[in-house]
Amino acid sequence: MQPMRMNLDSLLKRTILFTGVSSIVTQLLTIRECYAQFHGNVFIIAMIFFTWLITGAFGTWLARFSAPKILTKKNIGFLCLILATLPSMQILTIRIFRNIFFITGTEIGFYETFMFVFCSICLYAFMIGFALPYTFFVFKLHNPNIRAANVYIYDNIGDALGGLLFSFLLVHLCSPLMTTTIVNIPLIILGGWFILQPFKIIKGFLFFFVIILFLCPLYWERYSLESFQGVMVNYTESFYGRIQVFQDNDRYILVADGIPQTNERNIVFEETMVHYGLSQLDAVHRVLTVSANDGILSEIQKYHPKIIENIEIDAKKSYLEQKYDFIQPFEELRIINADGRQYIRETAQTYDAIILNVPEPDTFQVNGFFTKTFFQTAIQKLSSKGVLIFSIEGFDSYMSNTLKQQISSLYQTALTAFRQVKIFPGEKIIFVCSNASVKMNIPELLTKKGIETQYIQYYYHGDLSKQRIQYIYDQLNPSAKINEDYMPVLVRMTVENWLSIFDTNLYFFILIITFFCCLCMVMASSIEFVLFSSGMTVMGFEIMLIFLFQMIFGDVYYQVCWIVTFFLIGLIPGAFFSNYWLSLYKKDIKSAKHILFACDLAMIAMTFLFIAGLKIFQSHLNIFSFSIYGFLLSMICGFQFPVALSTQSNESSFITRFFAADILGAAFGIVMVSIIGIPFYGLLWTALGLCLIKCFSSGRLFLG
Repeated sequence: MQPMRMNLDSLLKRTILFTGVSSIVTQLLTIRECYAQFHGNVFIIAMIFFTWLITGAFGTWLARFSAPKILTKKNIGFLCLILATLPSMQILTIRIFRNIFFITGTEIGFYETFMFVFCSICLYAFMIGFALPYTFFVFKLHNPNIRAANVYIYDNIGDALGGLLFSFLLVHLCSPLMTTTIVNIPLIILGGWFILQPFKIIKGFLFFFVIILFLCPLYWERYSLESFQGVMVNYTESFYGRIQVFQDNDRYILVADGIPQTNERNIVFEETMVHYGLSQLDAVHRVLTVSANDGILSEIQKYHPKIIENIEIDAKKSYLEQKYDFIQPFEELRIINADGRQYIRETAQTYDAIILNVPEPDTFQVNGFFTKTFFQTAIQKLSSKGVLIFSIEGFDSYMSNTLKQQISSLYQTALTAFRQVKIFPGEKIIFVCSNASVKMNIPELLTKKGIETQYIQYYYHGDLSKQRIQYIYDQLNPSAKINEDYMPVLVRMTVENWLSIFDTNLYFFILIITFFCCLCMVMASSIEFVLFSSGMTVMGFEIMLIFLFQMIFGDVYYQVCWIVTFFLIGLIPGAFFSNYWLSLYKKDIKSAKHILFACDLAMIAMTFLFIAGLKIFQSHLNIFSFSIYGFLLSMICGFQFPVALSTQSNESSFITRFFAADILGAAFGIVMVSIIGIPFYGLLWTALGLCLIKCFSSGRLFLG
């Protein structure tokens, strides 16, 4: 019987390991899928994480009520098969039902998106949360000597392997449904082993049906993406998102992360975006554009520049734009595949104009194009009379309060670097920034240069009357907040403007989340609160580090993956050394609490190290320092969990509570940092807020 038991132990360990791999890969794929379907801003992305973690925590808590009679290896087999088949079904559900419930290519309100995402992913997230403690209970039944800390280690190894596999291999080689199929093959094999012994015909038919169900989504992969009008002629998953090309008669539609663009001209936008700025210049030799379309590039050509550099971060998107005539190549055009902010910061060239054709700052990444730091960098890359041009959504006859704040903040921020900032109202509000004089008589300037236009030449003075121009300047608030890297006020304003379109009040939602967070803090024991606050701290700092890295270095996909992966890897040695320490020394409650208190102090010290990095060492930060910081912080968190379990005489009764506390803390940490902390208070005060929660945790542990 001993070899048989050891064989089962080995299989249960593999079940935990491969479940961890599957869960992380599915989580990352789900985030990419939702972003592609909803063009998620920072709030939506936070809600995806929150839903995943909160339903997972509920599944973990519910596993504690598993009756002994259901703790069987056969049920482990069924659980493996369910976890293996659900990921592909989840991806298909998001794709298909998104276009059934909502109009393709349109924006959707916050609550509608949240409910759709919740309903789409809650089942799998619940099952993942349920699986780990349930497998431990079965493990414990067959091997009473197994410790919960070992299960925690196996799970962390699986998570880290999943992050590595997805970030550095699968995302480059496989489509989403192919990825979910590959990573879940081990769970299918394990599920079959558990169920088919002893073999019966009915079990064989059941397993065969599951295999068919498991493989069917591969057939529907391409069909599930054909949501736009026309025939899909190209589909690719790049490092930065999903790109599709549809053909509708003689017209092509390129869809990048759910946002469609055609190769038809938008004359009004393209002429105003180019000529309001370039008409100010005596001569145009070199122009830099970020994500410019063919119309913008065609209008720039009217000035006969020697070189036009167009920056597009996604090389695959650039290739498809040229292949399907979204951008017509010409001799002066240079396509550069790089992060826009990083390239502008590092280039040694100077330009007569920089034109930013980027979305409004609804994410921290895009916000980097509208900060005081970026404007001060841009002015250094412009010639003495050079211009920076960018735009935001316009208005018809009345500006909302949020739009007034947004324009005022942009205006005041641009004035920190440029002596002249002119605002041109219209379908899009165009900002023209320069250290030289900026004139408003655009048609006359174009006539002197002999440049023909279809819109400005005939409609400028009618659409941009003196009264309308004066109206927008009268609405400016001279005391508006400056948009800075560490205080991204424009992200909050842009998202508030989006919420106002759908008449959505988010403050009630934040109030509910805050109430339940405080309730969890009050109801938790001192040990549970340590794990709760650690989960919140680690997840909060992971989000802040990713944002800070993108702000300093740009959107460098591989390097951001390293940060995430090091956070996952750090948990493993922390849990391992903690387990080793517990095996060497007597585990009394008093000494365990001292260790937990010391770990809390170490996390508080790491908080101040983060603040020092912001204030003092920013110029010395690199990918190595970010990765090591994440590794050390998560290692401290990983060390705490086995120590916390050692304070209980019956760890089986508390493992679900402790797992749930850790996951709940991470869930609330996502919301507190992404929705409340950074948009309203900035990086510095958000970090101090997490430090305050950790101090409260330490004090409660010390007094308890």
